[in-house]
Amino acid sequence: MLESLGNIGEFVAAVGVIISLIFVGFQVREHTKQLRAGAIIDRNSHAASYLAVLSREEEAEIYLRGLESYPELSPVERVRFQAILIGILNSSEITFIQENSFMKQGDLVGNWKQLQVLLSNPGARNWWNRNGHSIFSEEFHAFVTGLLADS
Repeated sequence: MLESLGNIGEFVAAVGVIISLIFVGFQVREHTKQLRAGAIIDRNSHAASYLAVLSREEEAEIYLRGLESYPELSPVERVRFQAILIGILNSSEITFIQENSFMKQGDLVGNWKQLQVLLSNPGARNWWNRNGHSIFSEEFHAFVTGLLADS
């Protein structure tokens, strides 16, 4: 009799563990959805801040000239162009890290196509080739270099 009660107790405990694991699984899934949504909101917020910078005529002019020929910019313009690119690329690196950490591959494909287009401009490509390896992580640098090889 005691043995039967012990077996029933073990069975009930096992069922409780299984139910708890299912519940934790649902919680993890919901948390991951929230992280994904937050990452997309952050990316859009960063993009909006750089659009605001580029909405100013002088910055937009430097940016456009820099995209065409970074070396022809004055030293001050190079610093400003570099600040814009670093901001855009830092945001992209954060997105890269988030995508590799908890996002589904492909959630942010549009972001990578935009980055490919940006860095296909001769001035931006020149800047990336000179500076990308020393400013960004090895993983991100390799990823972007791969993107550029595909373009």
